[in-house]
Amino acid sequence: MRFLREMKAALLFAVCLGWLASEGQAQGITNNGASIFVSGGAVLTVKGSFVNSVSGAAVPSVENNGTIQVSENWQFNSPALYTGSGTLELNGTSVQQISGTAVHNLQVNNSAGATHFDNLTVTGNLTFTNGSLMAVAGKTLTLEGSITENIDRLYKGELTKVMPISPAITSQHFGNIGVILQNPNGGDWGEVTISRRTGALGTIANPNNPTIQGIERHWDIASEFTPTGKNIDLTLSWLTSENNGLTFPGNMAQVWKSEDKGATWLAVGSLAPINLSQDGNLQSVTVQTRSSAMWTVSDASSPLPVTWLHFNGKATDKGNELSWSTASEKDTESFFVERAVNGRDFQSVAEVAAAGNSSIQLHYRYTDSALPVQGHTLYYRLRQVDLDEKFAYSKVIAVNREDKTDGLKISFFPNPFSKKLTVSVNKPMETARFRLYNLQGKDLYHKQLEVRDGNVVLDGLSDLAVGLYLLEITAEGTTKVFKVLKE
Repeated sequence: MRFLREMKAALLFAVCLGWLASEGQAQGITNNGASIFVSGGAVLTVKGSFVNSVSGAAVPSVENNGTIQVSENWQFNSPALYTGSGTLELNGTSVQQISGTAVHNLQVNNSAGATHFDNLTVTGNLTFTNGSLMAVAGKTLTLEGSITENIDRLYKGELTKVMPISPAITSQHFGNIGVILQNPNGGDWGEVTISRRTGALGTIANPNNPTIQGIERHWDIASEFTPTGKNIDLTLSWLTSENNGLTFPGNMAQVWKSEDKGATWLAVGSLAPINLSQDGNLQSVTVQTRSSAMWTVSDASSPLPVTWLHFNGKATDKGNELSWSTASEKDTESFFVERAVNGRDFQSVAEVAAAGNSSIQLHYRYTDSALPVQGHTLYYRLRQVDLDEKFAYSKVIAVNREDKTDGLKISFFPNPFSKKLTVSVNKPMETARFRLYNLQGKDLYHKQLEVRDGNVVLDGLSDLAVGLYLLEITAEGTTKVFKVLKE
C-alpha cells in the first residue's frame, strides 16, 4: 500500500513538473511556478533541498496532506504558497535551514538540528524525534497546536502560544510549552499570551553576580484582563537538561516573578517541592498567582535577588529627598548615595546602613540638604555594597530644582528628536554654550552660539545613534543639564 501511495505522489509530480521519480523520491526540487500536491498518506522523500521561489508571473504552491521528507534545506520564498494538513519532516544529517513563514505539522528528526530564519508559525504540531530547532537572533516561533519535546530534543529560542482563560475554562495546558493554568475559582483572564524562552535566551542571571543563574527557561505571561481576588494555580515545567547546573537540594525549587519585564525579580512564596515525570526527564513546580508576569525557577543556593523595587527623588524645602525600597536582601552591608551635577561624574555624599539579610520589603530614605548648586538638575544613583565588598549600582534618577531667583527659563523641542533640536530661553543673550554628550561622558556636540530672539537651533544631529543623551546649556553663569532622546 505504501508503494502505491508513493507512486501516486510521484505520478502527480510527473503531471505538474514533467518528470517522474521512482517511489516518490527526488534528489532535490526547485519549484519556480508549478503546483505540487502530496495526497494524504503519501510520502515524498527529497534527498536534497526543496526550494520554492517565484520566477516570472507564476506563483509556486505546495499542498501537502501527506509527508514531505527533506534531507537538506527547506526554502519557501513569499509569495509561494504552502497549504495542507500534512507534515514536513527534516531528516538530514547536518544542520538544516528553514526559510518560510508557516508550516502545518513540523517534525525534527535530525541529530544535528535545524535553524529557522524567519518568524515561523506552526499551525499544527511541532514534534522532536531527534535533535533541536533553533531560531536566528530576533526571530520567533508561534505555535497554534502542541509541542512534543524531551531531553536534548526541544525548541531553543522564543516560542509564543495564545489560549483563553475564562470562568468556563478550568484548566489550560498551552500546548505543552511548560505552563499549566488551573482555574478553580473562575477567573477571567481573557486571551493569555505566553512567550517561552529557552537556551541562552531563557537564562536569567543574578544582577549582582552573573555567575549565579536560574534554569535555562523562563516564561512571559501576559493576559488580556487582570482578575481581582481570583487565584490561579500556575505550574511551570522544564527538562532536566535545562537545569543549568542547579542541584535543587532537597528536591525543592524557588519560583521567581518579575512584573517590570525583568528589571527586578521577586521570590514567590517559599521553596516548593519539585514533581518529576514518570521518565524522570521533566520537572515541575506549582504556585498560586493572580497576576501576569515573567517567571523563572532557581534553587535555594542560587538566588536571584531583587536589587531595587523602586528608587525615587523629589525636591523639597529641606533639600532633595531620596527614597528606595528592596524586596529582599542577602548579605547587604550598606547603600552609598552618589550624586553628579552633569549626570556622569558621581561622588559619594552619604552612606546608609542596610538590613543585611531580609525576605520582606524594606524602605529607606535620605535627604540631600548640602546641595552644590541651586536651580539645577542633580543626578543620583545608589551603590549597594555587600559584606564581601561586591557592589552593584541602581538606575540613575534626576531631581530638578527650579531656581526662582535666576529668572532664566530654558525649554527645547522636539524631544525625542531626529535631526535637530530647537532651544528656547525666556530672554535673548549674547552667547550660550551648548554641549551634547552620551551617558559615558563622550562629547558629541560642542558649540558656542548667539541666542537671537531667545531661540537657537542645534542642527547636524541626524548621524547620532538612537539613544539617550545629556544636553548641557551654560548661559549667564548658569549651567543646566537635560536628558534628550534621539529616535
